[in-house]
Amino acid sequence: MLTVLPIRYVADVAASRRFYTGLGLALRPDLSVDVWAHLSAGAGAWGSTTPRSPRAARPAPPHPTARP
Repeated sequence: MLTVLPIRYVADVAASRRFYTGLGLALRPDLSVDVWAHLSAGAGAWGSTTPRSPRAARPAPPHPTARP
């Protein structure tokens, strides 16, 4: 089964983990490490990690063919 897994780059993975578990997502300790938190909810999942560099935390520019 394919699961959509949005990834959120955060400065503090532990704080992100506490926030999302507080919203009801379930931490998957078997898939998580200090710099990566894998959380599941129903048919979806959420990942939080630290960026490799400050540039990695910036959103990507829109695709040239994207319509407003």
